[in-house]
Amino acid sequence: MLSNPVLFPTDTPDFRDPKVFWHEESSNWVMVLAVSDRVKSYTSSNLKDWSFASAFGSDIPGIHRGIFECPDV
Repeated sequence: MLSNPVLFPTDTPDFRDPKVFWHEESSNWVMVLAVSDRVKSYTSSNLKDWSFASAFGSDIPGIHRGIFECPDV
């Protein structure tokens, strides 16, 4: 069992470019990262246990159909 603050991909090797920041209003850490053809966000209170929060991507009309790079919020 791993005990470090790493979030591992489950279904794609295109899982990269994490941006982590503190969100004062929710008192949580937020991680935004590129995952294949979408951007996903996760939240954590301790930088170790992450929960999926939301995603957006290629299902939005007019958005590009490639791999997202370096998302920043």
